[in-house]
Amino acid sequence: MSSKAGSLLPASTCRKPLPEVLGPDLCVGARQLAMLTELIRDTYVLFDKVISVHPVMLGSQWKRHVVAVTHYGRLYGLKLRNNERLASTEETASRLAVLLSAPNAYQTFRVRLPDTLHVPGAGLLFARDERVNLTEWPAGEKHLSRLFPEELAELRRPGNVESFLGQMGEWMGFAEIFGQEDTDMAGSWIIVPGGWRLQLTTAATAFTRPPSWGCAFRWHLPWEEIAALDVTHPTFTHLAAGMAQMIDKYRERESEVRQILAESETGRGWEPHVPEPTPEWIFGKLQDCLAGRNNQMIARPLIPLPSERGVAWSWRDPS
Repeated sequence: MSSKAGSLLPASTCRKPLPEVLGPDLCVGARQLAMLTELIRDTYVLFDKVISVHPVMLGSQWKRHVVAVTHYGRLYGLKLRNNERLASTEETASRLAVLLSAPNAYQTFRVRLPDTLHVPGAGLLFARDERVNLTEWPAGEKHLSRLFPEELAELRRPGNVESFLGQMGEWMGFAEIFGQEDTDMAGSWIIVPGGWRLQLTTAATAFTRPPSWGCAFRWHLPWEEIAALDVTHPTFTHLAAGMAQMIDKYRERESEVRQILAESETGRGWEPHVPEPTPEWIFGKLQDCLAGRNNQMIARPLIPLPSERGVAWSWRDPS
């Protein structure tokens, strides 16, 4: 198998620090590295070379999820899903997210492996012609659940926390339109410190009715504080503004959205739900979640709320 993608590279290796959720190099053989190089090159029309493969140590699919690292530090996740419906849904939802310019969305491609990929260090065997979900990972990403205290301090600065809530509002809008319910895993959310770009990494359970994002987003908002707020608090204004932005983008490209849904086995027949994105509507959804919540499912709050004066609320380290 050809590995021409590496022929244009300089001799030196330019590697960036790997995300902390990745395990050690699994020492995949040269032939299989060349196979992955060709697969990524053909999918992304990109001249780069895969130099290592690492296991993903976080997330519900971590036992069937590896990341190929390239010479120039790009990251490409390969996920083997046993459930074809979930795999297809993830691909369709990612196409919709990219179409609607959801915050930092990356498209997932459903591809066939041209050869067997044996990853002995992870106990994985990706068979020849097996279909996997291939997704590029953003550079510098971190899971929200693994931010350092100094990064949280930076995130809660005025301007940053409002941007965070706006991006989360957009993803709330996406979840509501397409019935996404599985967003309550800490490993499903990543953010790039510095620019504070928020991303939902999986939408494998989209097109599920009714959507349950009101409880799902509990991982990243301080619920004890939310329970004491009224609807006039700026938190709901920022969330509603983000949701309204997503709904506007949906309405502008509705015909294209419906075409993607019609082409998808899992999306076909789904009728998008477009709410009126007001602070009152979001407030009601979140309060419904609080009223019926299971305390064992509530994670520690990560992100503080903005105050009416534009200064972030205090955040108490629960550890």
